[in-house]
Amino acid sequence: MDAMKAMLLFLFAMFSLSSYADVRLPRLIRDSMVLQRDIRVKCWGWADPGEKVSVRINGQRYRAVAAADSSWVIELSPMKAGGPYTMNIDGRNHIILQDVLVGDVWICSGQSNMVHQMTLHSDRYGADIKNAHYPEIREFWIPTMTDLDGPHRDLPTGYWKSADPQHVRDFSAIAYFFARDLFEKYHIPIGLINASVGGTPIQAWISEEGLKEFPDLSATILKNRDTAYVSGLRRRGLADGGGRVVSADKGLAARPAWYEESYKPMHWRPITIPGYWEDQGAAGLHGVVWYRKEIDLPGSVAGKTAKLVLGRIVDADVVYINGKEVGHTTYMYPQRRYVLPDGILRAGKNLIVVRVTNQGGKGGFVPDKPYCLVVGQDTLDLKGTWSYKVGEAVATRGFGGGFSAQNNPAALYNAMLAPATFYGVKGILWYQGEANTGDAAAYTRLMPALIRDWRAKWREGDIPFLYVQLPGYGDVRYFPVESQWAATREAQSKALALPATGMAVAIDLGEWNDIHPDRKKDVGDRLALLAEQLAYGEKGIVASGPRYQSASVEGNRIIVSFTGTGSGLTTNDGEEPGEFAVAGADKKFVWAKARIEGDRVVVWNDGVAAPLYVRYGWADNPDNPNLYNKEGLPAAPFRTDGSSADGGGMVDAGRVPDGKGMMDAGRMSDGKGLKDYYAGYFPVGVAVSPRALKTDEASLVLQQFNSLTPENAMKMGPIHPTEKEYSWSDADSIVAFAVRNHLRVRGHNLCWHNQAPRWFFTDSTGKTVSKEVLLKRLKEHITTVVNRYKGKIYAWDVVNEVISDKPDEYFRPSKFYEICGEEFVARAFQYAHEADPDALLFYNDYNEINPVKREKICRLVKSLRDAGIPIGGLGMQAHWAVNEPSRERLDSTLQIFSTLGVSLQITELDISVYPKEHEARARRADDADTAFTEERRKQQEEKYKMCFELFRKYKQVISGVTFWNISDRNSWLDNFPVRGRKDYPLLFDKDLKPKKAFYEVTN
Repeated sequence: MDAMKAMLLFLFAMFSLSSYADVRLPRLIRDSMVLQRDIRVKCWGWADPGEKVSVRINGQRYRAVAAADSSWVIELSPMKAGGPYTMNIDGRNHIILQDVLVGDVWICSGQSNMVHQMTLHSDRYGADIKNAHYPEIREFWIPTMTDLDGPHRDLPTGYWKSADPQHVRDFSAIAYFFARDLFEKYHIPIGLINASVGGTPIQAWISEEGLKEFPDLSATILKNRDTAYVSGLRRRGLADGGGRVVSADKGLAARPAWYEESYKPMHWRPITIPGYWEDQGAAGLHGVVWYRKEIDLPGSVAGKTAKLVLGRIVDADVVYINGKEVGHTTYMYPQRRYVLPDGILRAGKNLIVVRVTNQGGKGGFVPDKPYCLVVGQDTLDLKGTWSYKVGEAVATRGFGGGFSAQNNPAALYNAMLAPATFYGVKGILWYQGEANTGDAAAYTRLMPALIRDWRAKWREGDIPFLYVQLPGYGDVRYFPVESQWAATREAQSKALALPATGMAVAIDLGEWNDIHPDRKKDVGDRLALLAEQLAYGEKGIVASGPRYQSASVEGNRIIVSFTGTGSGLTTNDGEEPGEFAVAGADKKFVWAKARIEGDRVVVWNDGVAAPLYVRYGWADNPDNPNLYNKEGLPAAPFRTDGSSADGGGMVDAGRVPDGKGMMDAGRMSDGKGLKDYYAGYFPVGVAVSPRALKTDEASLVLQQFNSLTPENAMKMGPIHPTEKEYSWSDADSIVAFAVRNHLRVRGHNLCWHNQAPRWFFTDSTGKTVSKEVLLKRLKEHITTVVNRYKGKIYAWDVVNEVISDKPDEYFRPSKFYEICGEEFVARAFQYAHEADPDALLFYNDYNEINPVKREKICRLVKSLRDAGIPIGGLGMQAHWAVNEPSRERLDSTLQIFSTLGVSLQITELDISVYPKEHEARARRADDADTAFTEERRKQQEEKYKMCFELFRKYKQVISGVTFWNISDRNSWLDNFPVRGRKDYPLLFDKDLKPKKAFYEVTN
């Protein structure tokens, strides 16, 4: 072995000597490069020690002698913008570099938003790609590399490419639009050197010297030089974080495979697109999930160009149409736009199959993206219900952990940036921060450290450093909350204290569901404005939006002054400024009113008599940050309280009343709701009235729930009071609220004897109609209602409460049953399916835990499925109480229902604080005792806790839980079974505060 090592070392030494026999240039110095104008730029390389090297360009000639370490460096005299030039380098060999330009060179760095190439945004910027004829704009892309030991002297590969329709697709979109703006204004060549890696923290981009003020990071750098230590980390990562047990994909192994047309699907489950399977009954699943859907196309599809648009998919996908692969993407970020081969579509039935591979986090189809088939000028919406089946499950055992070199301090700087620090530049563009949002306090120090470090490495003084503040991202919160993203934006803004820095505000350019928002041109434009001011010395231009300057208190008003007001403050929507919040000494922030007065904004809330602090846009993704200057640039978010700089501390919410007791409300201030705590289990919804959505209950709805059910507005009587009249306004308002706020909607309900209007069953003379007439009316009603909300309602309670509570009676007596017999149930499902084949269709009933009724419900569901009726779900109304159900009865009910092969949803959950009664009755003396006593509170907490423990146990079959009403302010139980009796059946009290039962559910 020692002899082998010696031989390898000898060969390596010989190779090294031979590689320096000729003059060698660094990868950056090559054909088509752009050199920085107006400064003494370096040309460097390697040769044999003592070898003489000469460089000729633009009529000038320079000489150098290679040093003992084989390196040589020449400084070129400053040149004006121009070219193209030829550069000749001579030593023992002769090198000719063609098409060299002199202009301005910008370093572009950061994480994935600086990576994102034009091709990933081709839908929005297709014309820009097609018309990219800018041969004097060039980009050098540095490949992803790391080194834990120290800085590199060169890059292994890379080329300068010009902005033409072929190559501009690979340009960073932000960097391209930035460069295009500058070129069109100054008509000088622009060079872009892009060193960016998605998902990486700022410390990985700072040199070892630049991190000396951070002892923990410096210690990590030293440890990482120990290969045994790093190897141990990697082994531990494989054992504890990255180890996986992978089964074969059953969908590919099957014969026929699941994408083939001859395959007969069995045991596929319904699922909604868009959406993540984690939110639809497949929590904790990583691996391969197959989706399929059949669509009908007319004969006119023949010969037309077709494109399949599938939004974005997490993570990778392969798409098949009619058994043929039509496209694939290997990672989550690109938009899925597949141009279909000629002849792949046909008239009639067409089968679309998508094989989705997910390695971590939630897998599936990203919401609020387009999903459609475009054929010629026609568009077919593909959103709605598909079928899915798991082809491969991955046991992750903490998947995603382990050692990652690119997340370690200095590792990216060493390999990707150090080789570029000799190259003369005009300035730096930086877009990063998403990976550091968990520690804003550290970022406050790290970002200035990076700026100082890079300026020291380039040795060109305070070169302009322009950066992007993080845009909005994540769920919109409709009340003031703490925010780590906002705290990171604050940390970014503090770097403006360094000279020659500029910050492009992007708070208005984000997307709630995409950490890589599409509007890259706006970001490039704003960076270019900053460059014009800071790098090109333009006077009198407004390069940024309003920034907080100072605030003063006058009575119960706070007067906020700004810099960057340009020609005046305004809003971009004509409304008063939004997203302002104020607080007194307790720092409990509440929404405030705001008014522009000249270059100031006056902020107040009449409920805060002595305001001390003000915030603007302080959220991960503020709803409407509409303050701008008249030049169209947005105001930067800010706060004046200045505590919890890392964004991790919670505002002390103190103690709030809960009935007769008191409880700690701290957890509510983290901004999380039921939907967040149960994101890995099932959606959590609530039944609402239009009135409630016009009160302060709306904010609670948006904080806590991700699904809505109209309480009464879609029932047969309210929505269809007479034969020729529909009343849409209440239902429309609920659906519009849901669509506007990205909530799912359950329709309730299409056929219910208890609220069907009398005209359904009688003719003009008052006589009972025939079966044929009633079924015709039922079809017209269901078809009209379902069609109106098609694509907006993912599930319907089709038939409600037809099973009798009496042990010896199967169907409940009703006008529907009296006239049509059992047939009306199957017909109702058929009518709903014909109107919206994508909607999930439920049978919904109460008293479902009673063993006798439970058996009859099972009998009904099985009979419908056996008859081929399109029933997809069973709704358990769950109007329960402190005395029922028992754990044993609920567990057995869920277990039995889970075998029916349909989706289960808890559709009308509330837990009365009184013993359960199923029939209305007269008032008794004990009904006067309506206090929410400590005993009742504890009983309710235990019941809620038990129910949700079992819901979580059956998460694979439960696809949603819906509460019947928002808070104890209003509940149908206030009047049942006795008129006028007050109940307290929900998780939030009349003041919209969480009761202790809330914490039993979320713990």
